[in-house]
Amino acid sequence: MWKVKNKGTKIIYAMKEISKVKAYKKNSLTFVSEERKILMNLDFPFLANLRFSFQDNENLYLILDYLEGGDLRYYLNKKKKFSEIQIKFIIANILITLKYLHSKNIIHRDLKPENLVFDKNGYVYLLDFGVAKKITKGKFIVDSSGTPGYCSPEILLNKNQNFCVDFYSLGVIIFELIYGKRPYSGKTKKEIINELINNEIKINKNFIPKNFNESIGDFINKLLKRKCEERIGHNNIEEILNHPWLKDIDWKNIENKTYKEVPFIPKSYDNYDTKSSKSSSELKIDNYDFLLKKVNEYNFLKNFNYNYYYEKNKENLNNNLNNNQEKFKSIVSLHNKNQIDLQDNSCTMKYSFSISEDGINTIKIPNESKINCSFANV
Repeated sequence: MWKVKNKGTKIIYAMKEISKVKAYKKNSLTFVSEERKILMNLDFPFLANLRFSFQDNENLYLILDYLEGGDLRYYLNKKKKFSEIQIKFIIANILITLKYLHSKNIIHRDLKPENLVFDKNGYVYLLDFGVAKKITKGKFIVDSSGTPGYCSPEILLNKNQNFCVDFYSLGVIIFELIYGKRPYSGKTKKEIINELINNEIKINKNFIPKNFNESIGDFINKLLKRKCEERIGHNNIEEILNHPWLKDIDWKNIENKTYKEVPFIPKSYDNYDTKSSKSSSELKIDNYDFLLKKVNEYNFLKNFNYNYYYEKNKENLNNNLNNNQEKFKSIVSLHNKNQIDLQDNSCTMKYSFSISEDGINTIKIPNESKINCSFANV
């Protein structure tokens, strides 16, 4: 993940770089494709929304909203525990997002601290839809993908799954925010399954911190039910929103981001690990060139490019393209540094990004001759 800047607008974004060959070796190209498809159909104030997608010969790129507050995992490692008012605010943010996603029939399936990121004002955003699934209402999916420590029993055991899997993960996160550890301590999927089978978590009054409302114990217990049909939220998310522990939440002001006293404001610096892993271009993979050629022949890559700003205005433009060319140019070129070509009612766009001066790392910019999108020089 890189911090990048659009040269035309100077807007800062987060750029997710995915090596095609590495994704192929991990059998995750399908996940990348599905993540992009899901994000293209989402636009919500508490998500890191997709703004552009494109590719070069070796990598795929997703350009997302940039959030400068750092992720929840970072602060868990620093603070270990959070106060009840902080936890309640964080959980309210997540529930607002889950309500939106579930209304779109999307299950996130990988709710965990690493995928929850603060903006500079302390609001929490959800990201990473790599294992998310679109589900038909009233139906189930069966898939064992996810992070074992936060997965529901039905994911771990590869059984029927619906929206309830996200609520179980929410319970794990609340537990961790209170106690600084997850409810099940197993290091492997097998160890966690064994703990689940032998012991369902139940918090009694004596286990609740003295300065916490006792209703939080009941809330967590109902979220961590092993059987989906017994879990709170099984019928609808309103069951969760109406739980006594959340009765004093000011939902409207959180949704509008007008909350007067946000209980946790992240620092604007030192909130990311600067020790990044090596660029995918440095990976040593046998038969790399052969595999890369094979991947680049996949049909789904031919339509990988996406521009949110163009799609948002496409319907109006298509109604009367000739009379709206100037408007079209002003909208799209603003986000593409005037690199635009109008031909026969179709639009070919080039993307121009550069690494911010205060970026986390230095990205190796490919030669422009190698790629079908235009990168700025650093």
